[in-house]
Amino acid sequence: MKLAKARKTGNKLKVYRVKRKMTAAELAEKAGVERGSISYIENNRRRPRPETVLKLAFALGFEVESAEEAAEILGIQMSKSREAAQTPEQEQSQDLTGAA
Repeated sequence: MKLAKARKTGNKLKVYRVKRKMTAAELAEKAGVERGSISYIENNRRRPRPETVLKLAFALGFEVESAEEAAEILGIQMSKSREAAQTPEQEQSQDLTGAA
């Protein structure tokens, strides 16, 4: 997908990746996701889970509070999930308090 098309579709993942001079393989490795997933997401062929959206945002250097915030920044539509993904800090906080 060309950058101009990425801007038009609202999916900014490739735009941010290219601005940071990262290949799709580098982003995938840094985010801990499959390389093919990056291509599918960038081409609007797959809606990632909230956890994946958070991983991508963190890998690109964004500090976000929620998967919804990350999805908005990246211009990605997430798949519907029963529970919203949490940031690592939120998970750690729940582990310390014993909350489920």
